[in-house]
Amino acid sequence: VKNVILAYATILIVCAAYCAAVNTISMYTSSFAESIGISPSSSAYMLTIYNVGCFLGSLAFILILRKVKTQKVLIINNVCAALALLIALFINKAAVYFAGVFIAGFFLGVLFSVIVAIATRIGYKRISRAASLVAIVGGASDILTPIITGFLVKKVGIGFSFRYAVIMIIITLIAAGVLMVNTTEKECA
Repeated sequence: VKNVILAYATILIVCAAYCAAVNTISMYTSSFAESIGISPSSSAYMLTIYNVGCFLGSLAFILILRKVKTQKVLIINNVCAALALLIALFINKAAVYFAGVFIAGFFLGVLFSVIVAIATRIGYKRISRAASLVAIVGGASDILTPIITGFLVKKVGIGFSFRYAVIMIIITLIAAGVLMVNTTEKECA
């Protein structure tokens, strides 16, 4: 680690932005689906599809993380999730949204564990403190996300919720890039 303070700051930004993205998706998927014309009974399935993607992705990455370093998984998975949501937003068709949330979930589902792993390797001499910091930041994001997204959705409309999730994923990517430059793959394997 070239600069421990920068490393902690960036992993905590990663954590906060990641939590904001997944919380926004979880909170607003059903309402968003209804806003694009999906029936209320079917809109709940879109959130279920996202959750199934998270679960299956987490299972798959048990094997993938044996071969691929955590920082690479953090960056690649966020890129894939952002692209899935951006493509769905661009095409703007119900079937594509269902596929997009599944793919986003597949790549986002495992990342909280990845973030904890990276943080504990930055502060490997104080693993429990590093893990606790991630939990605190994640919890703070869990509290602030509904307040921030609620305000934005009220001002801009429910359609902004997925765009906000993409913005948070992009912030995650930027911070992860800074983290990768500041640390080595060996230190944050």
